[in-house]
Amino acid sequence: MKVAISTENLKDCCETEGALSSLRELGVDTAEVYLKTFYEYRPEFAKSIAPNICGVDVPFVRGFSLNFEVNMFSSSRRVRGDGLYWFDQILRSAKILGADNYIFRGTCFDEINIDCISGAVRETYDFCASYGVNILLENSHCGIYSKPETFSKIKERVPSLWGVLNMAEARAAGYPIGMYLAHMSGAIAAVRISDADKSGKICLPGEGCLNFKDILQKLYDGGFDGSLIIDTVKGADKDRLKHCIEYVKELIYIL
Repeated sequence: MKVAISTENLKDCCETEGALSSLRELGVDTAEVYLKTFYEYRPEFAKSIAPNICGVDVPFVRGFSLNFEVNMFSSSRRVRGDGLYWFDQILRSAKILGADNYIFRGTCFDEINIDCISGAVRETYDFCASYGVNILLENSHCGIYSKPETFSKIKERVPSLWGVLNMAEARAAGYPIGMYLAHMSGAIAAVRISDADKSGKICLPGEGCLNFKDILQKLYDGGFDGSLIIDTVKGADKDRLKHCIEYVKELIYIL
């Protein structure tokens, strides 16, 4: 397992380009680049920030799902076309940044029909593949993948699909993490890890009540050997992030 961090973790103190430059001092060599705005999706922006990567491996790129991912589930061909336009931009940027994976949540406001959803995921998957980028479906309590069984149902129709397990979103959806692990078994590329305090509020791993040694052991026993992406906590400073990274690294070392 590798410890990774998202540029989103540092957006409170700097823009995306500054966040990329700060990754090395945090002690990580793997990162997710989070591109939130339409301005940042453009390949011109990716070219301008690529030198800031400074040798850090960037296997993952993610956008803000409400900006265009929701378009992929519209019955309107024109609306889907708008989504594909911005997908084109962000996938070109992903390749410039050296990323082979796009983390996709997809937001659908209609009642979920698994055949329609799977068809949209297949179209999106094929579109991404034409750029040499994998699509990784991440669970979200307000996205298309909220219930644990949704992933295995979509994967029946899109067999090559892999996913990202988001611990905080699993808790928000009200399902045990073990249920997601069961339905995603053998197809988890990354886990977005977070802790929770006594009130249930999200916090950095090691700052809350969860037993991360047991959690990582379950992942390890299940054959997971991907990236552990530390989830975003608003206002977390670099010292807290460094401490969290070292904490997770130590747990991995003793597995």
